[in-house]
Amino acid sequence: MKVLTAILVSVLAAGSAIAADEISEKGSFGVVINQNFVTFSYVATYVGKGETDNEVAFLLEFNDNKGYDVPSEIEDEGTYIKAGRKQIQGHSERKSASSVLLLFPMSDGEDLEGSVTLYTKVFGSKLKKKFRF
Repeated sequence: MKVLTAILVSVLAAGSAIAADEISEKGSFGVVINQNFVTFSYVATYVGKGETDNEVAFLLEFNDNKGYDVPSEIEDEGTYIKAGRKQIQGHSERKSASSVLLLFPMSDGEDLEGSVTLYTKVFGSKLKKKFRF
């Protein structure tokens, strides 16, 4: 029984450590499309290393029940993060009809810490989310 309890505790600890790496922030924004004001809500999640070890990634998931292709409206030139005094330009990679991965290059072994602000532009509107690591 003690072995089973120890295994269960170690699995739970590992699961909470993995969940602690993902930090999410919710938000919403509104734009005028075809003379109608449309509100979009989203969740920005820090997912850590991207597909390569030289990038960190944020996942933007949009709650859009109106049929707009929101990920195609993200402007790469308006996508960057501010970490301390550094500003790091990023790019977007479409994941699905309602989600996009924002990738930012990082030096080997470097990771984000402290306060980091994520900026991007969607439909010409600036989105800004602050993350604390």
